[in-house]
Amino acid sequence: MAEFSESYEISERLLQLAVQEAEAIAWGTEYPHLVFPALAMEKMRVAANWQERQEMIRRVNPTMAFAA
Repeated sequence: MAEFSESYEISERLLQLAVQEAEAIAWGTEYPHLVFPALAMEKMRVAANWQERQEMIRRVNPTMAFAA
């Protein structure tokens, strides 16, 4: 998580939520310890992309950010 946080400018809270979601999904599988690392990375990437899109929307049109 720390390495990902340094590579992308993403809030730690958002990363924690992504990892918690990955953990919950992984425990629902037959081999959670094998599934979790890849799933956590995928969830963190999705969170980083989401945050990047949100920041772009705020920069382009600040009033539209509040409408969504």
